Amino acid sequence: MMVHQRVPCSFITLLITTLLATILQDSQKQSLPPDTEETPASIGILLDSSASMRDKRDAAVEALKEFVKASPPGDEFFVVNFNQNAYMDTNFTKDHKAVIEAFGHMDPQGGKAFNDAIVASADHFREGAKNKKRAIVLVTNGIDKKSHSSYKTMLANLHQTDMPAIYAIGLFDPVKAEQERKDLDLLAQETGGMTFYPKDQKQFNEMARQITQEIKSRNKLDN
Repeated sequence: MMVHQRVPCSFITLLITTLLATILQDSQKQSLPPDTEETPASIGILLDSSASMRDKRDAAVEALKEFVKASPPGDEFFVVNFNQNAYMDTNFTKDHKAVIEAFGHMDPQGGKAFNDAIVASADHFREGAKNKKRAIVLVTNGIDKKSHSSYKTMLANLHQTDMPAIYAIGLFDPVKAEQERKDLDLLAQETGGMTFYPKDQKQFNEMARQITQEIKSRNKLDN
């Protein structure tokens, strides 16, 4: 004969109460909105406008448009077009249209001085950046031959407090252009950024969007 054990009523009540509390907690966790808040970034876009970029500039502008469009609305940007001189074509702004328009303010001509452009941009971050999260997106196709600032001086500037991470896009064959790659790789490594070497327009656009995600991730990690 099967013997049924009597369970005290108070124990059953406690069991049901505990079970309901667990279900309620799980339901509340599932109903919480995801943590989508992003720390805004201050970003300088430095676009090589030297003569050697003439056949690459359209591709660069197209990819940078993708980068800006994918960026959160809270990010602020300035744009520097540079050859042997650096030109601030838009100051810090959250207006994506103004940023994109600034890419077309200069026709490719002259030599290349990205050391000077980066040093000047680093000073601009000190003077006007509103956000603690800072990055430079540098697009270039070769080695610096016109800067007054040495590579060493440039790195020294970037090692100071609150300086930007540099995300460099090299528009050259990284195997053949060994010195150019060394310069960009070290620049990114020393500042906590990354380097990219796209082979075609599709890859260029994808890498530009990837930089947006990298900056977003950096913001969350550093916050």
